[in-house]
Amino acid sequence: MSTIRLRPGTGRGKVEPNPGFLDDRDRLRPELQILRACCRQRFDDGHARVIRSLCERHAIDWDRLFVAATEHGVAPLVGLNLERLDEPDRIVPRAVRLRFGISCVVNRDAKERAGVALREFLDFCDQHSLPVLLIKGVALDRVVYAAPFPTVSSDVDLVLGVSLEELDATTRTGFYDLIGILGRRTGWGWECEWLEHHDLTLNGLLPICFRTIWEGARPVDHLGHRVHVMGAEDLLIASCIGAYRRRFERLKALCDIRETVMRFPDLRWEDVWQRAKLHGCSGIVHAGLIATGATLGLDQAPPEPPRSDLGACRRRLIRFLFGSACPNGLDRDDARAATRIDFRLLCRLITLRRDQVGPVLARSLRKLVSSVQIRVDRPRSDRPVGVETPATSSTTDHDTEG
Repeated sequence: MSTIRLRPGTGRGKVEPNPGFLDDRDRLRPELQILRACCRQRFDDGHARVIRSLCERHAIDWDRLFVAATEHGVAPLVGLNLERLDEPDRIVPRAVRLRFGISCVVNRDAKERAGVALREFLDFCDQHSLPVLLIKGVALDRVVYAAPFPTVSSDVDLVLGVSLEELDATTRTGFYDLIGILGRRTGWGWECEWLEHHDLTLNGLLPICFRTIWEGARPVDHLGHRVHVMGAEDLLIASCIGAYRRRFERLKALCDIRETVMRFPDLRWEDVWQRAKLHGCSGIVHAGLIATGATLGLDQAPPEPPRSDLGACRRRLIRFLFGSACPNGLDRDDARAATRIDFRLLCRLITLRRDQVGPVLARSLRKLVSSVQIRVDRPRSDRPVGVETPATSSTTDHDTEG
């Protein structure tokens, strides 16, 4: 099935057909092309033919591909789609297939443990009449992805529909005790916040209107409990914000955007742009859609934001900066991303409003100075001889907006 891919330099609103992932014209390494062909739920014969062709024409570095898939958070999904190839044992080395298979099993086990823990958490919320809004990964698993196990998560993100001050001391203590127990049991982070969530506001950078999100949320049954999930438009906006936090280059974040658009073909785009303007993130949403279309492909070109929300000059610049895939996708390193100031980070500034640029630059510089200070202050006796020690930081790329 031919899809539509946005390309830089094609003019305002123009699109051209593309099979949904990049071919040799893009001059990307074949391993990266295979990764991006596999980053989708609807893996068909066209994707399989491209992978077989790449494997026939190139010597694939499967070890590097597996490491990159793990860094991008898509190893289980990639492994599942590679197994859908005809005679995969003739294309993918057995040892690599085994590594992908292990990643699927480990991820399934982690998701099942998290599901049991989440059910216990929702029991507590029901007992104390605490309304719960699912966001980010747990929401996508519930309403976007057909099966949650191929998708990777490492935390549970929830918004409670009451303020902390409304709880009595006993309920408050019991809540935080339970969160600590569940975190130790699952090994995941439990980011349950009151009335808002820092991952969506980018630590206060975006004026996200959670009242509007709650009004647009719909109730669903999840693990035997009644919870709320964001409306389709807000789910898409939240996924674009997540991609911004990953510099619009992490495949898992772009996959979330693509699958959300695919899951809701009747998205009300007028509402998307109205809500994006209300939340102060029109540029972020536009860049997320452009990057996703260029990297993974979209079946149709999303309409651009109104000029009153995002000027024509900024739209063209966003298309130029994010309308082609990041060629260094095989070298992604989350461990170093928090303190890395590079061109891709600076590109994100164009997606922000003028009043948002200053705080992002200030935070980035503080983290850079902090990382340099840590390297200077660390005793040399702690460093292995002949080995360069990367900058240490308690904050990784997915913890920060800048």
